Amino acid sequence: MERQAPAVAGRLNQDRITGASHCFSGHTLALLLDAQLQGQDFSEPWIGAGILLTALGRGGDDLTPESAARFSFFDVDYTSIRSPILVACGAEDHPHVTPRGPEWHADAFTDAPGANALLMIAGVGHGLGGIAGLDAKETEAEAPDAHDATRRLTYA
Repeated sequence: MERQAPAVAGRLNQDRITGASHCFSGHTLALLLDAQLQGQDFSEPWIGAGILLTALGRGGDDLTPESAARFSFFDVDYTSIRSPILVACGAEDHPHVTPRGPEWHADAFTDAPGANALLMIAGVGHGLGGIAGLDAKETEAEAPDAHDATRRLTYA
């Protein structure tokens, strides 16, 4: 990382690297934190903790039949994550790939032994009040208070 971003060279505490990602990239971060995908290991031991913002839930039977057929890569197993993780979700996030509702995004918290915090933000959906940007096209609801709470709590 320091070679690719010389501005941070010598300033990183390499023993305290935390990743933070939203949605599909949260899925990727979970894999880097030691979740398994179809028995494969993609872990990167230099990442010691993670913040999963509305990451994908379990695949397989937890998906609609159409989604299970199209998205076999959703079938992630969080039970091998031992690193500390914060899982953040929007209480009004109703993903179209599963009938389970907002709690689907909390599967990493439910399943991972290392998960030590769940943040469920009331009144917002997948964008957590605007984490992509308050005026971004993909922001389904601009909620500056929820956005600020998400920012402050994930930093903490």
